[in-house]
Amino acid sequence: MKEFVPVEFDAIPDLVTDSEFRSFVETYISEGSECFAGDLAEGIIQGVADVRGRRCPYPVRRMNKMLMSLQQGERLLVLTDDPVAKIDIRHAARANGDYLRCAAYIGNFDAFLIEKGRAHDGGIWS
Repeated sequence: MKEFVPVEFDAIPDLVTDSEFRSFVETYISEGSECFAGDLAEGIIQGVADVRGRRCPYPVRRMNKMLMSLQQGERLLVLTDDPVAKIDIRHAARANGDYLRCAAYIGNFDAFLIEKGRAHDGGIWS
């Protein structure tokens, strides 16, 4: 299995391990968003932007729109199969003051865990 490791990574020790992150994503794929209503994500994931099948600039725009509805410190799971998005999502998060906490290549798509940093309006990536 191909592994995606971002160049810049804002890891938080003890937040979630790579295997736990993969488990969250795989459970979401098999069970849908209902799986996060219980104890599975344990407060780690507050929203999901599943933009598989959509191309640039939609993945970043959708991520920004959903982040605007979250509180500072809450996290969004972003799923995309757009090859450009793996670069754009990382750059958009940094430009908006958000943090890339986890990233993985799973099957035929990329998964990102973005934590909302300071309050923003979507910034230059809207």
